[in-house]
Amino acid sequence: MRSIHGVNQVMPVGAVPQIVVSALGPHRGGLMRDLTKEIGGLGASVAATRKVALGNRFAMLMSVWVPPGAVLPEDVVSQLQTSFSDVAGVILQAEILSEEETDPAGPRDAGESQQRHLRIECEQRPGIVLAITQLLTDADCKVSDLRADTYSKAGVIWFDMSCTVSMPDTMAASEVGDQLNFWRTSSGAKVDFEYRV
Repeated sequence: MRSIHGVNQVMPVGAVPQIVVSALGPHRGGLMRDLTKEIGGLGASVAATRKVALGNRFAMLMSVWVPPGAVLPEDVVSQLQTSFSDVAGVILQAEILSEEETDPAGPRDAGESQQRHLRIECEQRPGIVLAITQLLTDADCKVSDLRADTYSKAGVIWFDMSCTVSMPDTMAASEVGDQLNFWRTSSGAKVDFEYRV
């Protein structure tokens, strides 16, 4: 693996990524390989990534850590944008995170949070995602890693959603659970709201 300055460092505990990369376009094999190869070749490391494909389209988010002394984050951003500017149909953006986003303490007003896993299964009907996301927003919860899909069972289209929910420590999980249980009773949905493991 090459590196501009011959530096290949392991990401230490407490290090925070400085770059976020996003990509959107036609789904094709090898793009993630090429992207991670380019990042590694610059002496940087992939800290986290999320990719989803729907039909023949994909969307991806990736955070990148640049070790001190390897190369400037600005140069990594420039190189990635140059290297992937001609990939047919793919829109790739790389940007440096703000000082607040790279602060190990996190955003100043974030506070502590509890993590829960939410799983909902019910017959498909309009407004399900809106109802749940509105309920969680009203409770000051944040949703991440949301996945939703539909499938056929016994001649009926069913909806299946799974997500991670971050709740403020100042809020009792039972309050949100009660609201979800009320929604479950009124909608006939199967709802699981548990600690994230």
